[in-house]
Amino acid sequence: MVYFSFGTVETFDDQTQQRMPFWLPAQVRGDSVEEVKRFQDDLKLGWYQHIEHMIGAPVISHHRETGWPDV
Repeated sequence: MVYFSFGTVETFDDQTQQRMPFWLPAQVRGDSVEEVKRFQDDLKLGWYQHIEHMIGAPVISHHRETGWPDV
């Protein structure tokens, strides 16, 4: 699962002091952790490219490490 927003639901970013869309990949466990993480990363890259195309400006990502469980 990935929880993300664009336009309708935004979060307030303390670093930039601006409202901004968010992207939150769900943590996974089991035998396919690496495959799911790769899928989530590929999906995020494609989504960011789509947004950049829509707005005509680069997407700036503020990464916050949430951690992945040990398998």
